[in-house]
Amino acid sequence: MPWIELDGKTYDDSSFIIEFLTKRFNVKIDDHLDSEQQALARVISKTLEENTFWAVIVRPRFIEDLEWFKQNLPNKFTWFVRIIYKIIVVPYIKKSLYGHGIGRHSQEEIEHIAREDLKALSTLLGNKPFFFGNDPTTHDACVFGVTANMLYGLREGSWPNKMLTNEFPNLVAFTNRMKEKYWPDWEEIITNSKAN
Repeated sequence: MPWIELDGKTYDDSSFIIEFLTKRFNVKIDDHLDSEQQALARVISKTLEENTFWAVIVRPRFIEDLEWFKQNLPNKFTWFVRIIYKIIVVPYIKKSLYGHGIGRHSQEEIEHIAREDLKALSTLLGNKPFFFGNDPTTHDACVFGVTANMLYGLREGSWPNKMLTNEFPNLVAFTNRMKEKYWPDWEEIITNSKAN
């Protein structure tokens, strides 16, 4: 879970962090969105955080492709940490998936859930560069967090990776736009993190 520490106090959950920081530093973020756009933006973000993420990131990364994921951890993760991860973390994730509800579905049902969520996102994005026009919002960042993981954080050829790449080209283009706008040094960062 995302978290920050400021003035000796810890804040977690990206939604609460953004809300806190905008109030604390009087930042006008997403203020250009009208009330209907703000409502739609919340629905987009919460759908991704509470549903899509579990289907296309958590389950594929930590259950379906665990071995691939472990092999791609930074070198600083020793064999001991990798074993502990498998013994302690994976059972916890399975329990969380079941408690969330996504873990109660068949693979076919999970893929259907993911496809419907992505189809809705794709329709909302349409041909626009970002979800609410020409400028990205915090909600575009939320979408990017999921789609970038599907493209770059999962095994190439995994079902979420193939689904996004083959069925939703506008979401792929959106992801690349965000990456180029905010992380022009993406490849360098990835290379350096793998070396560490």
